[in-house]
Amino acid sequence: MMVNAMSALSSSFCVLFLFWSITMLGRKLALKSGEIDQNATIAILGSGAVGALAYTFTDSFWFSAVEGGVYAMSSFFTAIVFWAILKWDVEDDEYQSASEDIKAQSHPNRWILFIAYMIGLSIGVHLLNLLAIPAIVFVVYFKKYSFTWKSFILAGILSLVILVGIQNFIIPKTVSIADWVERLFTNSFGLPFNSGAFFFLGLLITLIVVGLRWTSSNGKTIINTAILSFALVLIGYSSFVMILVRSNANPPLDENNPETLAQLQSYLGREQYGSWPIGYGQYWNSPAFSDCDADHRGPDKIKYMKLSSLKTKGISEEVEAKDTNFINNTLLPLNLHARYIKNPQTKKYRSSIWEKNISFINEWELNAFKSDCDSINSLLKANGLPKMILFEKEVQKEYLNTLKGKKGDKNYLPEYCTIFPRMYRQGEGDKYKVWSDYRGDKDKPLPALAQLNNMLPNNYQYRDQQYQALRTIADNTQYPKEQRDYVRDISNNLYKDGLYIPSFGENLSYLFNYQLNWMYWRYFMWNFSGRQNDIQGYGLTGGGGKILEGNWLSGVNFIDNQRLGDQTNVSPDITLNKGYNRYFMLPLLLGLIGLIFHMIKHPKGAFVVFMLYLLTGIAIVIYLNQKPAEPRERDYAYAASFYAFAIWIGLSVWALYDFSKNAKAGQIKKVLMYALGGSAGILGFQFMTGNGMTLGLSLTYMAVISCALLYVLSFAGKQLKDSKVLAFIPLGIGLLVAGLMGYQNWDDHDRSNRSTARDFAANYLNSCDYNAILFTNGDNDTFPLWYIQEVEGVRTDVRVANMSLLSTDWHINQMKKRAYESDPLPINMRESVYREGKRDYVLINQNEKKKFKNIGLKRRMEKVLNDFKKRSNKPTLNNAELRSLLKMAYWLKDIADSLEKDRSDIENKSLSENTISLIEGNPNDVSYETKARDLFHLLGKRKSRNNSHNW
Repeated sequence: MMVNAMSALSSSFCVLFLFWSITMLGRKLALKSGEIDQNATIAILGSGAVGALAYTFTDSFWFSAVEGGVYAMSSFFTAIVFWAILKWDVEDDEYQSASEDIKAQSHPNRWILFIAYMIGLSIGVHLLNLLAIPAIVFVVYFKKYSFTWKSFILAGILSLVILVGIQNFIIPKTVSIADWVERLFTNSFGLPFNSGAFFFLGLLITLIVVGLRWTSSNGKTIINTAILSFALVLIGYSSFVMILVRSNANPPLDENNPETLAQLQSYLGREQYGSWPIGYGQYWNSPAFSDCDADHRGPDKIKYMKLSSLKTKGISEEVEAKDTNFINNTLLPLNLHARYIKNPQTKKYRSSIWEKNISFINEWELNAFKSDCDSINSLLKANGLPKMILFEKEVQKEYLNTLKGKKGDKNYLPEYCTIFPRMYRQGEGDKYKVWSDYRGDKDKPLPALAQLNNMLPNNYQYRDQQYQALRTIADNTQYPKEQRDYVRDISNNLYKDGLYIPSFGENLSYLFNYQLNWMYWRYFMWNFSGRQNDIQGYGLTGGGGKILEGNWLSGVNFIDNQRLGDQTNVSPDITLNKGYNRYFMLPLLLGLIGLIFHMIKHPKGAFVVFMLYLLTGIAIVIYLNQKPAEPRERDYAYAASFYAFAIWIGLSVWALYDFSKNAKAGQIKKVLMYALGGSAGILGFQFMTGNGMTLGLSLTYMAVISCALLYVLSFAGKQLKDSKVLAFIPLGIGLLVAGLMGYQNWDDHDRSNRSTARDFAANYLNSCDYNAILFTNGDNDTFPLWYIQEVEGVRTDVRVANMSLLSTDWHINQMKKRAYESDPLPINMRESVYREGKRDYVLINQNEKKKFKNIGLKRRMEKVLNDFKKRSNKPTLNNAELRSLLKMAYWLKDIADSLEKDRSDIENKSLSENTISLIEGNPNDVSYETKARDLFHLLGKRKSRNNSHNW
């Protein structure tokens, strides 16, 4: 409840700052037309109201405003920093014309410092707020510097340097440097934990103070402001200290366990989500280097964890043999093991603990273990036995690299990589192909797969050759059907992944078709044109539902018919869906009017808003490099971009008012010529090329409406002239459009009584026995359970264990502790056994016949063959020895024939049951005895015949 309320509160303030921002931009436009009178004031305030209301009722923003998440507060921070830089712009004008007394009281640069602090705070919410920095820099540039292309480009570069500096240096490097100092002080200098972190903090504060004093005394205003801004960003960023404090308290919900600076660095780097290429990298089917040379792989893997270790001491006392079982059973609860050395003189055993070093990840576990050891020693002493568990006095404290020796991931062959890779994710080839119209670069066939050459009659150089060979086998009826089906499956999978590297043109096709069109413009049109329904859409990979699910809509049939089929008889499943929202492109039209007017009247201000729009929209598309068929719609990520467009919707009110007041007949004709002529030209071009006419029809439709609107406003302006009613006409038009958005979106954003996730979680828990273990798998079934136990206290006796997280050491550690009222999971392994990097994977043989027997079978065969070789090399053999050798030869021949059959069977991955049975048998089988006797008799008859002929 409180989290959702915080989202609503953040969103409401976001709308407030949007209103103020639009009015400040509108005021600049009004001042260019002269003095601001009452009508102008109404139009300015109306601009702010319409723009703010339009954004309030946009689909994506409204959805984020009523759910618990980071995006509502992120939108608030974006709104407040953009408003603050506009406030700085206004106050700078006032400051320049103010008296010296007023200048001494306040300086507009305080807003720069305020922005720095807000940016620092926003890092603790989401990094999206950083994308407002280029727009902020250009406001300062246009205010303080005269325009030249050189200075303009330098300002753009500076804005990106600040953005990248905060994201790639301040955020990760301050923590990584602090972590390096902390490890240096602990591992090398032997100082206590956290001593290095406090030293780094003190050093950083000292450097900032010294820098501020020096710049202040030497009049370095810009550098002083930069240092102070850096300090305020760090102060805001320090909100992440809460993560360390909370994690060290070991609450039941402690994902990734970020207790140390090293673990916090991994947490901030979002390492669990992996990485993806942006400027240079692989395609989905690019081959990697097959060797492990240092130049052909990435940097070695590193992960440090905090450990406190105890070193066990040996004891000199001896125990009787009868006491060893009691000692072993006593040590077992602590997962300790004793080893014994027999004294041949006393016949007693000297015992010691097998584990030499025992490590712990925190002080609580260490102290609890020592307390348990004292109890066991007391029990042993009470039974007349020596204390078994003794430790060195000093506890060794260190940061251990658990991934030491783990090599980096293999790099991809550079000849199969590309600049600006878009289609990079392995296993998604079939989806990439659909969106890119994949044909492949025939000049770059993929190299052959070695494992396929092993099963093919020839060694091929390229993958397309292997595919043809596999298809030949699959279509050859001389092979058994099962074998042909198996080969056909292999060939289909090979073809599915592509036989060639995609061309760069296909790479760009995927960018425009999927990443820009489907994953951005579709969301943009959802918010300002209309939405088909609230069913997730997959576009070209959606099969038969591609025109029925998740598309944008205009509400104008002759436009929608081009993309979505005939709309006159649409199924009620679509029209009755609460997400079926039609705005008839009116918000889009107002936004375009505001954009064009802003560009003409105040190009610098328009460019600032455009930078905010571009960086929070298209730039995110480029950076995220989204894969096809995302698990959920991603429109929430672009809410700040829609925020920027809402500014232009608001400014359209001022644009319409200005036009109605100052329009001339020649201007209307010019608008008619450009709007109708341009849209008609695009429509005609699309008609001739036959690629669909959605764009041309949309532009023509909006051009007709805008021309009619401008004509009506021009007529009203002539009739009303300076009447106060004139300002209310464009305001009323804007309010009608914003009201339409609110009316259409009202039903699908009512989240009252939507408690499905919570109810499912309650049902799951209430269906369990007392103190049960409830195993879950993904996020969607785990998070509701975590919520309802943590917040509502429902069935806290049930332990929720996430199967996918149980592959991590931190989740296993949590499962070994008591949580709420639930007992720990019965996991007796010591932490060092399952620590990341120790046993990342364990091979399990699923063949029960082969399980535990491969080594034994191999050794048995080696022994048999050596025995056969020795017997056959004897210079003379009697009849019994010869018969035994013949039996063994027949036995070995059957084994060899069975092995050859196993090798030729491409579906068989291991020894067949027949082969294993033969090896486990022996040559004394009746069949071998019969064969040996028959051959022996045959040889005996030939020998008699030969002797009779004196051979």
